[in-house]
Amino acid sequence: MNNTNFHSEKEVTKLLKIDDIALNMLCLELEKRDYTFLKDERNQFRFYDKDIVLLRRFFTLAKEVGMTLQTAADRLLLTNEVVPTEKQDENNESAPYHKLDIQVFLKHIQHIQKFNQALLQQMDEQQKLLREQQSYIENALRKIQQESIDLETIITKEEKKPKKGFWYHFFS
Repeated sequence: MNNTNFHSEKEVTKLLKIDDIALNMLCLELEKRDYTFLKDERNQFRFYDKDIVLLRRFFTLAKEVGMTLQTAADRLLLTNEVVPTEKQDENNESAPYHKLDIQVFLKHIQHIQKFNQALLQQMDEQQKLLREQQSYIENALRKIQQESIDLETIITKEEKKPKKGFWYHFFS
């Protein structure tokens, strides 16, 4: 794979071992986050090597248990510090990274803020669940301790009672 050449959708589906629909879903999810892929005159995707590497990571992340495409895309673009878009000129050639405008970075920051808000909300929900579980466990422990104390009291009362012999039960 050469960095100056691009690859067709068919080549990428064979490389990643996924079907066309899955590839389109992955690409569209990344495009929602302002990552731009090269497209030909028929509006078909064309992929550079860096795009293929990114898609491979995205597909791997998306397969993790409990991971949605949205969270996988957010995590991928954030953790790998991928600059989400490359502006394209009329010739469909990518502009250099240093020519990206401020709007792209502002959108990227907004995505990061939304992702952080979602994480904070999830953390709050998890803390609430943990508090509820802790309360439930503490109540169960108190109940068990109380039952243990009650049982000990019953046992001590039984031990203090005078023992009645065999003949007592027989003649009573």
